[in-house]
Amino acid sequence: FVSDYIAANNITICEESGLDIETIAGLPSARPTSEECSYCLQSLKHFAIDDNGLPVAADLVQLPECKHVYHRVCMIPWLAKKANCPYCRKEVN
Repeated sequence: FVSDYIAANNITICEESGLDIETIAGLPSARPTSEECSYCLQSLKHFAIDDNGLPVAADLVQLPECKHVYHRVCMIPWLAKKANCPYCRKEVN
């Protein structure tokens, strides 16, 4: 998913300050720990509708060091450029 998302959205990996695709893809999935994503300020409990008309939970990711939770699609472009949490700035390894 991460590689396809990066290609489809013309996201550039910054080798000097960002994380590589494998590291971004390997971040653990998460359950909502707050009401909103600190990056986009939208609900972490937001549901999308799939092709069959069924609700789908938002795909969330938890940063391992600080435990902040975000939408995965919010973190892909951020972590491609910066290897830290956008909220607390703790480094992501």
